Amino acid sequence: LAEPLESGVPKDPDEEKSQRIERFRKIIERPKVLRPEELSEFLALMFPQVMRLYREMEGAAPFAFSGSDGIDLERAFRESLIRHPEAFDAYFMLPPGDISTGEMESVIGLADDPKDFTAALMKLVEDGRIIEFLRLAENYTRVIKESRIQNTISVLMNIGDSFPDSQEGVFGFDTDLRILRVIHQLIMRFMKQEERFDILRAAITHAEDSLHPAIHQVSVLSQEHGQRLPAHHKETLEPEKQRTVNRSQLDELQRIAVSKIREWANQGRLGQRDDVGYFLYVWRDFDSIDGLKEAKEYAQKLAESQEGLETLLTGFAKKDFIQAKNVNELSVHSLIDFDGINLFVSAEEIEPRVREIRQSEEFSAFGELQQWAIEAFLAAYIRNRTPAHRHGEPWQRHETLLVLRLYASTPKDERHGLVPLHPEVRGLAAAFERTEETVAMKLGAFRKLDDDMDACDLWNISKADRTLWEEYRSEPDKIREEMEAAYQKYLKGR
Repeated sequence: LAEPLESGVPKDPDEEKSQRIERFRKIIERPKVLRPEELSEFLALMFPQVMRLYREMEGAAPFAFSGSDGIDLERAFRESLIRHPEAFDAYFMLPPGDISTGEMESVIGLADDPKDFTAALMKLVEDGRIIEFLRLAENYTRVIKESRIQNTISVLMNIGDSFPDSQEGVFGFDTDLRILRVIHQLIMRFMKQEERFDILRAAITHAEDSLHPAIHQVSVLSQEHGQRLPAHHKETLEPEKQRTVNRSQLDELQRIAVSKIREWANQGRLGQRDDVGYFLYVWRDFDSIDGLKEAKEYAQKLAESQEGLETLLTGFAKKDFIQAKNVNELSVHSLIDFDGINLFVSAEEIEPRVREIRQSEEFSAFGELQQWAIEAFLAAYIRNRTPAHRHGEPWQRHETLLVLRLYASTPKDERHGLVPLHPEVRGLAAAFERTEETVAMKLGAFRKLDDDMDACDLWNISKADRTLWEEYRSEPDKIREEMEAAYQKYLKGR
């Protein structure tokens, strides 16, 4: 069916569909043992996209596993009709990292005993297959015995922090979301809010080895009630009776969540997490009376040590952006939650210590996330200190000379790296009391002039920049002397 059509791919989609349906008819009429409808269902179960063709055929009978939208893939998978190595061992094999139907059922069956279930999941973590388990588990949430639901949810909450991060593309599900999806599908098997509440309360209360799954679960429940949501989202909230838990039950779960955060803080475990910023926000939001005060006190105490300060900055770094390929082209506010840091500690007080860390020999040995968090904080700090009156203020000649000096002294193949977070760019921005972005734009203007671009690409370059560039090209020695004089006067010793 996947082979090219004899006449090539027709331009008319209907014609192409007709040709493929005709090819399908010929295939299912070949065997003498199976009836065409039996072979059709067999092929559709093995290759679900065949359903697209079958549904277009006139007089096609419904399949045994068909629903209103076609094959019930979940049922077919569970009953070993799709990609099952035991049934098709001569032709199929499990890809690396995959989990067979038999193994899934075996692991799920161990949920009768929390210890056995925990050991099985940790073995999948060790084998690098836990993400695949979570993905497949969504196909089983409707058939897991009710007697196993409490243990299943409790174990996921208790060891979820041990699962590796997994982001499948921009619109993919990360590990935390996959855990929550499984828990939500299981908990909604129960019709009464009281039943759901009892299960969630027990799971959250007994989660000792992990923090994020339990707190994230309560955060999602809070959003169902309009908390931690933008105002425009509150207009579409479901009636309270249709929510997972009612308001009084949510209040109790939030109280337990805050007690968990406090417990981790007192034990020193909270300060070892690179997502500590998230928990500080939750602490504030779930306890409207003392939450902000307690979170501030904890953050300030954490920041007293160098290790704690590094953890705090990392906890407010925007990891998804930092891990992007074009991180150098992003603005500082895309890389760190500077306002969040300043909410819980004084950015003014910690800045000298952060700068000292940045200039230390140990900085080069830090992890990538830590380095970017420190760089982004310092850049954001400078930006926030830039006087408002300097925005839009004409550039002085000595400022432009110093930008040109940086451009000219940078090897040609490295000039593309002169972006807002480049240390030299940040240094000039601090000296000029301008933003890193404006300094980077000035460097970009010289790069355009240096490349002899067409006039249409130079429309936004100032007359002063053009004039200085022409002077530099016609009298390079004279301008170099002027650049060095500006450096000695304005920058040396800073």
